[in-house]
Amino acid sequence: MGDQFSDRDSPLSTGHEPAAQSPMGILRWSGFVLGLVAVVAAVAAVMPSNDKLQLREGESAQSVRLLESPGGTVAVVPANALCGNAQLDEGEACDDGNLSSSDKCLANCKLQSCGDGFIHVGFEQCDDGNADNTDSCLASCRSARCGDGLVQLDVESCDDGNADNTDACLATCETASCGDGFTQVDVESCDDGNADNTDSCLATCETASCGDGFTQVDVESCDDGNADNTDACLATCEAAACGDGFVQLDVEACDAGLANSDAAADSCRGDCAVASCGDGVVDAGEACDDGNTDNNDACLASCAMAVCGDGFVQLDVEACDAGVDNSDVVEGSCRNDCTAASCGDGVVDVGESCDDGNTDNSDSCLSSCETAACGDGFVQAEVEACDAGLANSDVTADSCRNDCMLASCGDGVVDTSESCDDGNADNTDACLSSCEAAPAELPELSTQAENLDLANFSLQLGAFTSLANA
Repeated sequence: MGDQFSDRDSPLSTGHEPAAQSPMGILRWSGFVLGLVAVVAAVAAVMPSNDKLQLREGESAQSVRLLESPGGTVAVVPANALCGNAQLDEGEACDDGNLSSSDKCLANCKLQSCGDGFIHVGFEQCDDGNADNTDSCLASCRSARCGDGLVQLDVESCDDGNADNTDACLATCETASCGDGFTQVDVESCDDGNADNTDSCLATCETASCGDGFTQVDVESCDDGNADNTDACLATCEAAACGDGFVQLDVEACDAGLANSDAAADSCRGDCAVASCGDGVVDAGEACDDGNTDNNDACLASCAMAVCGDGFVQLDVEACDAGVDNSDVVEGSCRNDCTAASCGDGVVDVGESCDDGNTDNSDSCLSSCETAACGDGFVQAEVEACDAGLANSDVTADSCRNDCMLASCGDGVVDTSESCDDGNADNTDACLSSCEAAPAELPELSTQAENLDLANFSLQLGAFTSLANA
């Protein structure tokens, strides 16, 4: 006979189908079943992964189907129900043929109502399915908002249903507090919305006043919160200053107010300092007072007159002053007349080879405190015949020689009036010891000299010399 499809064998059977179907009927039912399976699969796909199917007593997973609203609420309907066929069947309050729960007819074929968990578009702002007025959706299906008189948890601190910012709850549904910029009646004196303690309203929401410990800009010079007139801020909130008649501790030594003076001896000075050496006024016990601590001028910092030997170098007057260490005999010391050790003071100091205390350059010590020596340019009396310094020369005619001797015959340099100068006393060469050139020819003396003694040879040499000069 072949297989037959039985509706009653299927958990999706409605109970109204005939027991047997033709092949065409089987195809139609197969399409219906596949479509229903697709719907269930689509609903299941949008369900949160942690949702669990909640079944009523007597239901099984095979006997129900799920319908989910856009808000995530799941409706459970019998699998064999005709809800969604756009026909009002038994047990249905409505059936608009769709799975939307945002219109008047829910996906489970029940009429929409506030609290059903589905938002009725155009009529409800929200619907969370409960009557709790402290969440984001009120029991009236209106969205919770500041000013509705209901405190929304974790969103509003308060909600008194009014826009009055001078009571305990602000129009923003925040609890009134100091610093919110609104003065709370009977609680705050002021509230400027900032933590600035230098304006007319303190951060504690109290009106600023002298003595509150905060300096009010453009009103007070200072405010230390006390009435002590010996500190930096007077009880009038004015900054303490020299001349106010109050002695500021650790700052002023005195303060006579209008009686302060920079001219009267022994008075409190204009800077509230006690009269003292260095204030420019000669007070009792002072020889001078030039108002400075400079020990290099005519008046010392001790208010004593400057003198040589006081240990201070007076500018434009003294070259040095070592006090008790001044000396006219100790090498390199400041001299007793407060002049610096120098060449010519008679004491050989560092860098000097001699110091005879004079400027005579013809003795053994030059005025530069250098020991006289040939080549220094000065003729040392009874020691040198001449000294031309760098002009001394052993090659230039008529110059002073390098040994500070005058140019002369025999020094090896042909000077004026000399025919020759070979620097020796040998009269047997071309230049005689008299710096005259030897004659062109001399008699042969060698053989004669052999038979003559030395004295006769000298006489003959003298005769020949005379003959040559003739």
